[in-house]
Amino acid sequence: MFYVALMLPFCVKVAQASSARVGWMMAAVLIFSPLALLVAAGVPWSLSPADPFA
Repeated sequence: MFYVALMLPFCVKVAQASSARVGWMMAAVLIFSPLALLVAAGVPWSLSPADPFA
């Protein structure tokens, strides 16, 4: 939540400088990319050769 509050003014500034569509696109990328990376890092890879249940 702190990250979202930190990025919100930056995205608003970008939207005012260009267009609202660019601001929303940038907000979505900046907010959901780190979230997706955290989820991907937390998911165990089931196709690894050391998997005993393969």
